[in-house]
Amino acid sequence: LWQGLSTMPRDITPLYQGAYEKTCGQTCVAMAAGVSREAAIAAVGMPAGTWGADLKRGLAKLGIRTGKTRTLRHNAGAPQFGIVNINYRVNRRKVRRPGHWLLVWEGMIYDPLPPDHEWRPPGEFISGFDILDID
Repeated sequence: LWQGLSTMPRDITPLYQGAYEKTCGQTCVAMAAGVSREAAIAAVGMPAGTWGADLKRGLAKLGIRTGKTRTLRHNAGAPQFGIVNINYRVNRRKVRRPGHWLLVWEGMIYDPLPPDHEWRPPGEFISGFDILDID
């Protein structure tokens, strides 16, 4: 739930992870905070692969307050401002692989995968948290 601070909302500059890097979460943090991917990786403290707690800790270091992580069912309840995790589905079966982080800003989804990435199956939101405000 956006608290209405004058620093939000602002335009998002899309950023992309490397095609086979596992830095989707760090890239979402960079977009939300308006910093470089390198600064986000340093704030998150993980060079690749992240959990929601890692992203929330990184956002806090960058002056961004977040809400409680919650389960999202069938893409319902996605935040207007937040970071969500999706689980890919192939042929209606969940793929047993790590999820993928996406930034949601003013209801628009920003995917850190490069636009020309060849593998982008349909996904379903499984969890996420709100970005509450920016200091």
